[in-house]
Amino acid sequence: MRFLFIFILSIFWATSFAQQQVVDSLLEIVRQNRGDAQSFAAYKKLGETFEKQEPTKAIIYYRNALKFPFHTAYANDFVGLCNLLAELYHLQGQYDSSVLLHRKALSLAKKISLESEIAKAYQGIGLNYLSTS
Repeated sequence: MRFLFIFILSIFWATSFAQQQVVDSLLEIVRQNRGDAQSFAAYKKLGETFEKQEPTKAIIYYRNALKFPFHTAYANDFVGLCNLLAELYHLQGQYDSSVLLHRKALSLAKKISLESEIAKAYQGIGLNYLSTS
């Protein structure tokens, strides 16, 4: 029984240590602030890392990623991130911000013909209107 407890504790510690290393390496990429696709991806990954446990932190990282100019190198991720951030705003009851981001995602997705993101944007806009009526 004692061995099992120690084993489970060591696995938990190793997992949290590994996750912290990932976060640290992503933060290092962000600190270099090169303004390239790698920095965008680092902000996105940081947001994904904190999305479930600390949504406020995830929103900050996602917003930083969306400050990057729209480039074809990460166009699909950029549009998906707009919809994802809009969903987080919706979950926090910030419906106006959510609608604005879904509309931005819709506009960008139409320009590059991303059918699934167009559908997500329309769905998000509809859910926001349902929530406010």
